[in-house]
Amino acid sequence: LAWCDYRMHLKPGSDQGRALGAKLHGIFSGIRSDYAKTCLALHFCELMLRLTPERQTSPEKYFLLLETLQALDSARGKYSWFRPAFTLRLLDLGGFGVRKTALGIDSRLWDILHSERMGLLEDFPESASDGGHVIEIAEKFLNEQLSKPLKTVPFIENAF
Repeated sequence: LAWCDYRMHLKPGSDQGRALGAKLHGIFSGIRSDYAKTCLALHFCELMLRLTPERQTSPEKYFLLLETLQALDSARGKYSWFRPAFTLRLLDLGGFGVRKTALGIDSRLWDILHSERMGLLEDFPESASDGGHVIEIAEKFLNEQLSKPLKTVPFIENAF
């Protein structure tokens, strides 16, 4: 969980690159000092890894992950809406998203989870039933798309 820029060199025909330089921007100390935040951040990273083809550039996904980790790092209150918001947005960027829903979820909540700045979700009123329902829907869809279940889910469930 470090935010860095790397300069990589990949020889033609090679499967492995070589790091030629790096610049450290931050280490997310607010995440690292909290077990639940660490589990959640690692979950976001696993989702990113599993839903992004290897060596495919995706600046939108990168900036989504960065915004989410920065918001989680500085979160002082509740951040329970970060998980459904990140998951829905990543699915959307990966071409799997559903922008409109007829699944019994308030359409205003659905729109907020898809578009509100991540940091503002910290103060969003908590409704465990709505958030839990969104996560159930997203995870059901994820499990249908992924060949193996996500490894970080049990850690998140134990941390919260």
